Amino acid sequence: TVGASATITVRGSVDPSAASGTLTSRAEVERGALVAPVAASGDATIVREASLRFEKTAAPAIATAGEPLTYTLTVVNDGPSTSTGVVVTDALPAALLTPVGTPSTGTTYVAPTWTVGTLAPGASATLDIAGVLDPAYLDAGITNSASVTATTPNPGVTNASVTTPVLTSADVVASW
Repeated sequence: TVGASATITVRGSVDPSAASGTLTSRAEVERGALVAPVAASGDATIVREASLRFEKTAAPAIATAGEPLTYTLTVVNDGPSTSTGVVVTDALPAALLTPVGTPSTGTTYVAPTWTVGTLAPGASATLDIAGVLDPAYLDAGITNSASVTATTPNPGVTNASVTTPVLTSADVVASW
């Protein structure tokens, strides 16, 4: 019919690890040998974004001066894109003595920097940092904060902090 139109919708998914940029599609319609083909193209901008979830916990939930204290940091990529250049910075409290970091496979830790690298959608990485709380620590709590950055835009949580209550103890010997 002269003057009629039709709309065709094409839907698809972009590979989560695809680079940002422009995606061009082209379509051609041919109606017969006597009519010239009609061509159209369209561009779509691909923007990578990976929502990182960043959490930090401490164990035990209540620390005791002079006893072990472990921080666990977890980064999860909630997608939709692959996140690249993921780095966590964690300046540990001075009262955490002899800290030792154990990163998950494929990541590296050299205090205060934990290099996670690339996280696919749904993937996670974990770092445990264990030490001993200074026996001379007298405050009622100890706070540790960390932050995560990535080269892929991240609308998710970029800072995590945990405050652990601290008990102080002393061995007292009484004699009469």
